[in-house]
Amino acid sequence: MARIKVKRGRKSGSFLKTVIFVAVIAVLLIGAFAVYNIYALNSSSELKLAKSTYTFSYGDKIYFLRVLNDRNKVLIIRAEDGLTFKDKLFSISKDDLKDSTNSFLKEFELSSNLDFYIKVDENTVKKLNQSVKSQKEDIESFFEALKYRNSNIFDFFFVNSLEGLIRKYDRDSNFTKGAIANLLNAFAKYTIVSFDKLDLKADFSQPIQINYSSNSYLRKYSDEQSFQIVKDILKSQE
Repeated sequence: MARIKVKRGRKSGSFLKTVIFVAVIAVLLIGAFAVYNIYALNSSSELKLAKSTYTFSYGDKIYFLRVLNDRNKVLIIRAEDGLTFKDKLFSISKDDLKDSTNSFLKEFELSSNLDFYIKVDENTVKKLNQSVKSQKEDIESFFEALKYRNSNIFDFFFVNSLEGLIRKYDRDSNFTKGAIANLLNAFAKYTIVSFDKLDLKADFSQPIQINYSSNSYLRKYSDEQSFQIVKDILKSQE
């Protein structure tokens, strides 16, 4: 009986080449997309700001983060919510973070090229800590974890993740990708002066009642000693 020879068709080889070609093109496109976005992020205007202020509200505290690109420093000021400064009577409240930031800047005579705000609740802070692999569930732990996080070329993906998280839990926040990148870069590279030194406290444990004419107001005035310490440090650092 004669042997029957089975010839391998050219179709299988051509199909394999097509698959490899498509895969290579896909990898190149993904790489080009990533490179473009990384470049765009690193070129964002927020990273070029001399001074910017990030305001976080969490629980009964408000945190003002001063990112000083012109001084390679980050200053974290912690303040009690509802605080009123005695000399100029500016007040801060988590109910209006934009106005509170302006009051804070005016009180301490600070300049800021751009300001960003976010209200952080229990769900948000839990997700923020998970994003930096922290097991704790408070905003101060998130700040602490950022100090030890190394910045790298893949921060673009982390920035995207954080922006999505912020948009999900606080739609009124004006945080941008560039703002987040600026904050991460500062924490990774700059000297940090934290709230253990910059802590604005209230004068009394409870608000005091102010009676004026037929009206009465509750005021939580700032403690003079802590106020002066913060003022002196800000003056020397800025």
